[in-house]
Amino acid sequence: MLDIGATNVELVQRAYDLWNDGDMEAAKLMYAPDATMSTPPDWPDSITSGDRDEMFKRLAENRALFESDRLLPERWIEVDNFVIVPTQWCGVPRGASAELKVLVVPVFTVRGDLIVRLDWYSSVQDALDAAGLAE
Repeated sequence: MLDIGATNVELVQRAYDLWNDGDMEAAKLMYAPDATMSTPPDWPDSITSGDRDEMFKRLAENRALFESDRLLPERWIEVDNFVIVPTQWCGVPRGASAELKVLVVPVFTVRGDLIVRLDWYSSVQDALDAAGLAE
């Protein structure tokens, strides 16, 4: 039998797989209807979304800037209902040939079998601090 933590990590891993497969509709169903998303205020496109539909609209807009993209998780850090995933977001911008790689650190908050919150950070330490999990 899986413990709650393993279930949370597996849920987030499944969301990554769906994103990388390009199945945004199925990925969207991994999130609660009232799920929220935020990025830090110092990011170029600072976002705060109020629900799942708005979140995925913004994610789709960002994704449309690329010919292709993929998320490459570096590791899975699980504490309580948080899953922190340092990730290389790799993508080829439209009209370009070279792939860009950007380190992003999403913090997924999981309740039950759904992701209820997604917060993006630029470093693992920032993510841990924001989640109240500073070492």
